[in-house]
Amino acid sequence: MQLFLNKFIIRFILILSAYNMLLTEDTENRSHYNYKHFSSIVCIYTGFGFATNSVDYFNDYKTYFNKYVEQFKVTPVVGLALKFNYLEDYRFGFSVDLIGASLKDYFKESFTKYGQNYIRGVGENIKITTIPCLFTAELKPVEQQFQGYLGIGAGLVYSEIEWKEDITSEYIDDSRKSSAVINEKTIYPAFKIYSGVELGFDKQPGSNFLGSFIIEAGYTFIMRYTEIYSKLSEQFAPAPDNWSKSYAIFPGYINLSIGLSFNFQRGGKKIITNY
Repeated sequence: MQLFLNKFIIRFILILSAYNMLLTEDTENRSHYNYKHFSSIVCIYTGFGFATNSVDYFNDYKTYFNKYVEQFKVTPVVGLALKFNYLEDYRFGFSVDLIGASLKDYFKESFTKYGQNYIRGVGENIKITTIPCLFTAELKPVEQQFQGYLGIGAGLVYSEIEWKEDITSEYIDDSRKSSAVINEKTIYPAFKIYSGVELGFDKQPGSNFLGSFIIEAGYTFIMRYTEIYSKLSEQFAPAPDNWSKSYAIFPGYINLSIGLSFNFQRGGKKIITNY
């Protein structure tokens, strides 16, 4: 199901991109506007987020913990964007997203110590908070009531990773103990590519405070690598050799969002007849 949703949204992004490119026309075939420089819009949006796979991390998790766990559970994406129309066909701005991911798991495992069989209960609670703060650039080929756009972004992600492990064991001297496996707060680089359509509430874009209804799809890539298993190495004898390496944890997400835009410094556009 996860693979199907990811493929669907990737195709949706490609369709939006193709649609936006088809909107591009020769200057003599489209309307022009007297453009008000430095006009700005604010966008708020929310939608679905779908995590890209943390392949190496979950390969080890399924090997040494619970083989039935496949992926993090992802919260909806919420975001805010500020965009400035410096040129007729281009916008530059800044965006902030908030998305969370989590994994809650409980399983029992049996082990033998000094010829005796014991049962150990293991509870895992992983929480990941991701806040990308990106500078963006957009191409919007046509200025009209219903218009498309393509965008790219680059910046930093504020990241919190918290993994708590709760261990109950029949063996009193068990080396596996309840602990905070990782509690990391740091910053990572991030990049984004996205495409969307704006369905304006007014025939003349930018003339009213309430601007457009927005549908947007995008992919955010996060260079988030951390030694998430390193502390657990102390509780495994012997510990896997590769647990000292850095793993890609929640390295990105695909989003499908809806939103609203609001015009500021409006009233600077006036239609000039076609020629």
